[in-house]
This record gives sequence, C-alpha cells and structure tokens, in this order.
Amino acid sequence: MELISINGEFEKEPEILVNKYLKFLGISLGFISGLLIFTTQLNLSIWLFWSGFIISIISPIIFHFCDKRIFIYPNKYINKYLGPIAVFYIYSLLLTLIIVNVIWALRWLAGPEVVVRSIYGVSEQDTNKMKRCGIDNPFVQKSVSCDFILSSFLAHPIGIYLHCIGGVLALGLGPFQLWKDFRKNHQQTHKIMGYFYIFGVIFGTIGAVLLIIRTTNGAGVASAFSLLAFYWVLTLSKAILEIRKKRIEEHQIWMTRNYFMTFGAVPFRFVPLMFHSFGVNKFLAYDIGAWITIVLMVMTSEIYVRKIRD
Repeated sequence: MELISINGEFEKEPEILVNKYLKFLGISLGFISGLLIFTTQLNLSIWLFWSGFIISIISPIIFHFCDKRIFIYPNKYINKYLGPIAVFYIYSLLLTLIIVNVIWALRWLAGPEVVVRSIYGVSEQDTNKMKRCGIDNPFVQKSVSCDFILSSFLAHPIGIYLHCIGGVLALGLGPFQLWKDFRKNHQQTHKIMGYFYIFGVIFGTIGAVLLIIRTTNGAGVASAFSLLAFYWVLTLSKAILEIRKKRIEEHQIWMTRNYFMTFGAVPFRFVPLMFHSFGVNKFLAYDIGAWITIVLMVMTSEIYVRKIRD
C-alpha cells in the first residue's frame, strides 16, 4: 500500500482489486512449477523437470489473458508487460527456485563425501576413486582429466565450502536488497544486509577461484566460470563505487546486474541436464550449460536494466 500526496496531504493509495482465486492459483502454480524444475537435482524423472519447465513458459501467457491489466503495480516492473496474476505467478516461481536452491546448496556444508555417498548414492569405493583422481590432477587441464564431475570437490573441499557459504548468503539476501519497498522502509537494515551481501560475493568468488583452478572438467568450463567470477566481482565493485559517490540509481543498476550473476547458480542447476537429457555427453553438456548460463544472465540483466530505466 503506497502513500500518495493530495494537496499536500498523504492518503493511502486505493487497494487494487485482483481475483483472489486466480491470485492463489498463480502463486500456488508458481510454487509447484519451481519444485518440478528443481527435481533435476534429486535424480528423479527428467519428465518432472520438463513438465515444470513447460508450465513455467505457458502459465504467464494464460494468466495474462485472465487479467490483462498492466501498470497497476508501481513497484512491480514485470507488470509493465504482463497482468497482475502473471506477475504473482512469476514472483512465486522465482522465489521458490531461490529458496529451494539456497536450502539445497547448504548440503555441501555436510562435506562432499557425505553428499556423494548419502545423496547421490555413490559407493565408498567409487567415492574414493573419484577423490583419488582429483588428488592426482590438482590443477585444471586443457581437457577433462577425470571421469567424475565432482572429483575436485572431494579432493579439495575448501573451495566448495567458501563458495557455498558466500553464494547462499548472496542468493538469499539479494531479493530483499532489490525489493524497493523494503529498501525504502528499512534503510538501515538494507545497509547492514548490503555489507553481508558484499561479504557473500567475496567469499563466493574466492571459493569459485579455488574450484576453477582445481576443476577436473577441463579448460572450457574453467574459462566460463572465470568469466562469470570476473563479472561478478566487477559489477559489485562498480556498485560500491557508485554508492560511495552517492549515485543511488546507478548503484541500484549495478547491484541488479550483480544479482543476475548471483542468480545464475539457479539455471545452472538444470541447463546442463537439459542438454544431457537429449543425449549430449555429460561433460560437453556441463560446458555448454556453463556458457549458456553466463550469456543468458548477462543478456537478461541488460534487458531488465534497460526496461526499468525506461
């Protein structure tokens, strides 16, 4: 609810009427779609993922035709193009993906060996084999040096610990930092959370660098993640410089770009598996997924920034 000025006096903006049943349906379906997309991480049927993915494409279109009113929410940028029910669906979907990915990422704090054995169901013998390969190939090579994607995690876990802690902190705090009403009503909290977000990106980047230089998945994926790590730090640095100059709008723009890089962890959970489900070799799918994720995040961040500047 916003306050609007009428002849110098402030009154509450009239409440916008939205069909409560459609609103509930949009939020619920967004939640379900997010969970279905996330099933790729649980080694469940790939069709569960594809069902969620297809629903996430079709639902905003259908909900938009149910209620085509645009420009009724001053703080919801997507409402410039889609109706209110579609907006509720998209926000529900994105928040669900963020929350489940934050929770899922925390599994690494139990230790890579626990994750590989207990969650992925790898035998102790195969786990030791994976770890040995990572130890025998301590630095990235031109081509894939192990038959197991997680070999470097097992052999050198410090990188995944730092990346996990930093990434979870940044991914979880980001939505609050970009939430306009929250910034306006809780400025001191926004500032404190901003410092934690900065620490999250720094720790996440240090962990990422340690993972990159020790990856056993070859130079292709190492190059992709190096570019992502560089742009992650660059956008954060620009955001910090802008706020120090009291240029708030530019600070917000660069923080938006930065959070898109942070959010890149979400599509990377499933983009490689999309290609792998079509028969692409898992290592090639991993490389393709990494590069597509980076291009996708950079492109969508620039489109989003340009739109909110209009």
